Amino acid sequence: MLDKKAQLISNFQSIMLILEPDEAGSDFSLPGESICDWLRRYEQWFDQNCGLSEKKRGLLLYGRNISISGTGLLQRKAALKNLLRRLTEMNQSISLHLNFREIYEDFSFLEEICGESAISSLGLNIDGNGLSPSAEELEAFLQKLRGLRRSLILFGSMDEMRQLKLFSSPALNSTDLSVSLYPEESAEAPSDFVRPCANRLMLCIAPDGKLYPCLGLIGFEKFALGSVYDQDEENLLLLENHPLNLLRLKAEGPSLLHEDVIDSSTTLPWMCKLHRGELLEYDELQ
Repeated sequence: MLDKKAQLISNFQSIMLILEPDEAGSDFSLPGESICDWLRRYEQWFDQNCGLSEKKRGLLLYGRNISISGTGLLQRKAALKNLLRRLTEMNQSISLHLNFREIYEDFSFLEEICGESAISSLGLNIDGNGLSPSAEELEAFLQKLRGLRRSLILFGSMDEMRQLKLFSSPALNSTDLSVSLYPEESAEAPSDFVRPCANRLMLCIAPDGKLYPCLGLIGFEKFALGSVYDQDEENLLLLENHPLNLLRLKAEGPSLLHEDVIDSSTTLPWMCKLHRGELLEYDELQ
């Protein structure tokens, strides 16, 4: 039986890496070298603290997966290619999230990096793309996308997806596809949304290198688990005495006291938006 610490760490096999272009150079604000250096130290720490080595992947339900998202990823093509190459050399499985318009207009680059690195799935952000291709042009593009033989995840609002008529595409209807819908701003929060955070807890690395236990907590520095720049090998994740009861959140979700409080600036699931809004209100009252 895993102890409480190991139960939490097991959720942090999944890592969400959020990148932004640096302002002056040719890399990201969180350099690829720093990411890979931290990841090597993290795998050793994970082995020691969870008691189950990443090398024994057959004994794990899932192996390590690195999801990469952020703004302007294709503004730093060389840096992105280098990071993907290094992660592939480290035997990491990679999920790459990109803007739908970016890859529509630069499919050759996507084809190139899929051929060179261990990208297992592609997440496509549909919202705000402003594309209006003909049905024939869109279907030709989706057929090329299907030809990459990667799992696809569509992110966005149902309205945007319907405007592009994605669900009538023969290409998408014959591929490995998942859909993650953004909550509509005009819709009311459902009264019976699923509360447990077990499927939402993951290790999120913000553009400044700070580590958070889920996407909804990014920006709340007091809930950070540390930073990729921390050199303390024994406490790579600061799970002891965390301000939130992460195990309870994993099992039950947040106890929402003000369910009318929503931070409408996010595209998180309902429960996460409500919890984030409540935390924001709490901070304002302090």
